Amino acid sequence: MPLGQYGSESLREFLRELFGVASPNNLENITINQLLGNKADDNEAETLFGRLADVYLNDHHATRIFPEASNLDVVFTSGGGADTWGAWAEIVDTAAATLTSRFTLDGHITGITPEECSKIDQVYMLEIAYGAVPTTVARLRVESGAQIKLPAIAQKRIRCRHIPAGETVYYRMMDETGGSTMNVAIRYFLH
Repeated sequence: MPLGQYGSESLREFLRELFGVASPNNLENITINQLLGNKADDNEAETLFGRLADVYLNDHHATRIFPEASNLDVVFTSGGGADTWGAWAEIVDTAAATLTSRFTLDGHITGITPEECSKIDQVYMLEIAYGAVPTTVARLRVESGAQIKLPAIAQKRIRCRHIPAGETVYYRMMDETGGSTMNVAIRYFLH
């Protein structure tokens, strides 16, 4: 039966039918419930259903963009020396809005688009983290190429770890010569 023919429990019912469980409410079938997930136990994160639900959420969500207006920028600055990380700094746009303030619910960063680099022909390394003691959730490597303004196809897709609501979101950056800047746009979604 096609997945779309089920109601709100579509994925669960599809999987139960796929695995041949005659009654989805048969709690005695421990193996299938442990594998697929038993909604009654509120602990589906490590089950097939929980993992597929996460995949579904990652593929079907309302994406948000930071900064939120075309006249604003988010500028990352590298460390002062060659191949030296800059200090962790909160991600802020040119209107002083923070990415942290946008994470009103738990969420994920799904992409970063480098838009402009202050130096051409440079390799930049970025890290994104959250928390008082920064927990790194994403690492990227970007080459600026032969032009300062980068083409729109430069977006870097990210499958980063979960960022809890209310946690401060930071970045740090390094480049080959030090002291460079990069303007970026960040795609994210909330759960």
